Amino acid sequence: MKEYDNINTNKKILLNKMLDPSKFTTSYKIMWFYAIYKEMLSGHKKASIKKLSANMVSAAYYPIEHENLDFGKLDKLSDITFYLKNNLKIDTLENEDYICGYIMGSNDEKLNEMVIKLGKYVPYRLIRSFYDDFIKDKEYKICKKMPDAYINKYIQELNEEKDDIDVLYKINKNGDMIEFCESWIKYVMENKNSILYLIKHKLISYLETKNPNDNKIEFKLGRKLATDKNLSF
Repeated sequence: MKEYDNINTNKKILLNKMLDPSKFTTSYKIMWFYAIYKEMLSGHKKASIKKLSANMVSAAYYPIEHENLDFGKLDKLSDITFYLKNNLKIDTLENEDYICGYIMGSNDEKLNEMVIKLGKYVPYRLIRSFYDDFIKDKEYKICKKMPDAYINKYIQELNEEKDDIDVLYKINKNGDMIEFCESWIKYVMENKNSILYLIKHKLISYLETKNPNDNKIEFKLGRKLATDKNLSF
């Protein structure tokens, strides 16, 4: 039992590290983890990068387009939500599942291009915490900092090779699909309420830096839908 508690404590520490908003320039890591959280709660053991990116957009759509929350200048989620609202005429009150389904089924080239680009780097950056020691050791050996593109490639290699690391997920070689770690699925399912609270808290902390004069951010993240058991924020 003590060993099980230690494992959960380690996961909690890693989760807080992964979602530390003080190091973020965009909301991507928080929104990406929320997308993973939703897929796990739906009973899925893997998901495409595009599906998770679509989940990110669908979760951001209401707070950005209906509540006018600023996600930051470097955050491209607002570009996609703007396109959905103004070019594709998606109602700002549509729920997350509808928007995600719309994106996944759309043949709009520009929309697909933006969504695919969104998921190009964040899958690697979220799990960097699991490989920090390897990255630091590599940089020490080559006596310089590695550029982001090289770090992503190195994380991909480590993700494939290091089976002894209890990483959140594995990214396939094509970089278009991820498979969730069983132990993390179990952890999320057993702690789903506290984890959702943590996600909301981290997102609010991030958005407070972009919306300093708004004291009602927590009420603008989403709506509780009576027909949806997996509620939005």
